[in-house]
Formats: sequence, structure tokens, C-alpha cells
Amino acid sequence: MATFTPDSSLVTSTSLSPNRTVTNGRYARVVVLHTMETDEHSTVAEAIGGGWFMNPTAMASAHYNVDNDSIVQGVPEKDMAWTAPGTNEDGIQIEQAGRAGQTADQWADPYSSAMLDNTARLVADICHRNGIPPVKLTDEQLAAGHMGIIDHGQASRVYRLSDHWDVGPGFPWVGFMAKVRHYYDGGNPAAAPTVSSTSSNDWFDMATKADLENAVFNTPRSEWGGRTLTEMLQDNNRDTYSTLRMVRHLFNLFRIGIPGVLTDGALGWKLRSIFGYDESKMGKARKDEFENDKRNQFRW
Repeated sequence: MATFTPDSSLVTSTSLSPNRTVTNGRYARVVVLHTMETDEHSTVAEAIGGGWFMNPTAMASAHYNVDNDSIVQGVPEKDMAWTAPGTNEDGIQIEQAGRAGQTADQWADPYSSAMLDNTARLVADICHRNGIPPVKLTDEQLAAGHMGIIDHGQASRVYRLSDHWDVGPGFPWVGFMAKVRHYYDGGNPAAAPTVSSTSSNDWFDMATKADLENAVFNTPRSEWGGRTLTEMLQDNNRDTYSTLRMVRHLFNLFRIGIPGVLTDGALGWKLRSIFGYDESKMGKARKDEFENDKRNQFRW
């Protein structure tokens, strides 16, 4: 089993998942919480991180897997995990033992309490190291590009690229965030910080249309064998697909394609905003168009 140096001192073991996009470093904007949808037991983090996410056919992974007594890291933070479309590119993903359907009482049992304490320590550590404020974002703040902490359900609602609703309505956000801030401040209670309204200096936020076109069409990338996107599509799909049709879908319509590469998160959103797509009004129409094109193998 492949190992690597963990990013957090809280990690108890590592299992390097093949389901990831390797990068030379990336901007982390959000910490995303999930539930594993598993029973509660002391080896579930190892079973998921060292089992399911090691299977290439799963096409899924997480940076961290947490249960009541262990934290298994499966993807280095510099790389993209394949977990929550819309946040894969700029998110750090945490899978937690438990289910989205748990009630408030079930989240308060001894097992979940211990697991949530582990998660809170980990989230505080991630926030410290990545400059992410320890705040729970609203859907509106997530859509506006703020930094903070969310769950998969929010990613589904905001980006409309999945139907997952974890961590569920029973998750104890108030108490959990109090724990995160407690550990973030070195174990000392502190008032909740506010989300800054200062404009981001991230390249994606400042990019012009020319910048994006250059990144998408003119920049060779190692994961495409040193080719540009256009060259890769032409070489791989010459006899089956319309290259222009595929490019349109990859970058302006539905964030599909190579998992985690350019199509998720900030760049995908920026492309659609620059080219005039209204996410709320055009999302269903774009999805219907994509499904129709898929049935026709993207032929004109």
C-alpha cells in the first residue's frame, strides 16, 4: 500500500488513493465535510480510506477519513480529491463515519462525539495551515467565493453537480463550530470570527477572458501528455466527437470531463460567468442538452 508524508500531525495512517488529480500546488478555499454512509465502528476510516478509495473503479476519494479513534489521509492536500463536484478544485474533503440521516441525538452519542472531536481538531489544523477562516459559510457566501467550512449538501445546492445531501439536517453545526474555533485558538474559547468581504487575490478571480482562453487552449499540461486541451481532444476523439462541441461542454456547460482537472470549482465557475451563463436559470437546460448530446455521442 502506497504511503506518503501526511499534511497534518493528527493523521494516524495514510493510504494513497489512485483516484486523485496530482498538481504542483493549489489554492484551498473551503473545507468540505461528508458522511461515509457507513455503520459506526473503530476501523471504518481504515476500511474506507484504505479500502474503497483505493479501488480505481470507485472514481472517488477524500483527503481525510475520520472515525472515533483514527484519521486516515488518502490524498495529499496539494492534490485534488474526487468527492464533491464544484469544490474538488479548491476544497479539502473530509469523510466522517456516520450517516446523513442521523438525528441530533445520534450525533450526540459517545461514538459520534469522539468522531466529531477528531474532525474538529483536524478542521482547525487545516484552517490554520491553509489560511482558511474557521467559519461556517452560507450557500450565498459559498457562491460568492468566500473561504470557510461547508458540507457536501451545500456544494450540491450551489453548484448543481451532484445530489448528495450529507452531512444532513441533524448535524450539530453550532456545537461543532464551537469546537473548531476552540482548537483553532489553541484550546482557548474565542468569539467567532467574521467572514472577510475583501476581494480575493486568487488568480481565477482576477483572470480575464484572454487569460482563461490561454490556460484552456494554449497551455500544455503534463496530464495530457504535454498537449493542450484542444490537441488532446483532437488526438483522442478525432473520429467520434466534435472537438468544439466537447470543449463547449467541458468548460462552459456542465463541468464534465477529466475529473478534477480545470473543470471544477473556481475556474469552471469563472468560465461560465465570463461567457454569460446564468447558473440558476440555465442549469437544467444545460444538463438536458448534455444528456441529449451524450446519447448522440456528441456528434453534431
